Amino acid sequence: MLDTANDAIYVTTLDGAILYWNQGAERLYGWTLAEVLTAMPRTCSPPTRRRRGTKRRDWSSRGNWTGERRQRTKAGRRWMVFTRLTLRARRTGAAAAVFAIATDITEKKQLEAQFLRASGSRAWGRCPAASRTT
Repeated sequence: MLDTANDAIYVTTLDGAILYWNQGAERLYGWTLAEVLTAMPRTCSPPTRRRRGTKRRDWSSRGNWTGERRQRTKAGRRWMVFTRLTLRARRTGAAAAVFAIATDITEKKQLEAQFLRASGSRAWGRCPAASRTT
């Protein structure tokens, strides 16, 4: 059932080793399950070690993290993902694994950027100071 999801769904150890990798992850990242099980590609490593200056312990105390991140596919294409991470605990309460869901938001971000450029240029065109000549 998880393989039918459009999102990348994967589970890693706390060190980043892949335990589960769905077909959505294969489609979005371009790496097969066999490839990520043998050697985790650096281009798609999940943010279990560091998050732009935030160490894992900073978000692991809350048990989850949600945010946007830039990544590269196996083919080198840059893309934006909205990622949700949840720590899964052992019965003892100690963290055991990271459950991740990553959604491709590249097109959404491109549309937002186009909208901002278009709305900014229209507002600039209506600005009285911008249309004056001296």
